[in-house]
Amino acid sequence: MTQGPEAGARKVQRRDEVKARLGEALITVALDRPYSAITVEHIASAAGISRSTFYFYYRDKGELLVDAAREVVERMFSQSDEYLHGSGDPRIALREALARNVATFAEHTALLRVTMEV
Repeated sequence: MTQGPEAGARKVQRRDEVKARLGEALITVALDRPYSAITVEHIASAAGISRSTFYFYYRDKGELLVDAAREVVERMFSQSDEYLHGSGDPRIALREALARNVATFAEHTALLRVTMEV
């Protein structure tokens, strides 16, 4: 039996939710220990899932880290888009883009710290 569009949408939503929980769990675990001491078991436990479920989504903790960091970097580039491609006063656009990027950096300091550690 084939899945309808609703079932496919629920599956995508579930995947996105689990991946978001795993990213948050990585950050939570990273607050207490260096990246080298973090295990998949630590991350899975903090996310409330099994290790085998973790491996359904990611090959290892490095792939999770890259995925989580990619989202933050993409958001920062998106926040700079008006300055890079917009019209109007470039000084104002730059100031606003930098303010948004600083806020995003502050919000994701733990993730970016772990990324730099690796």
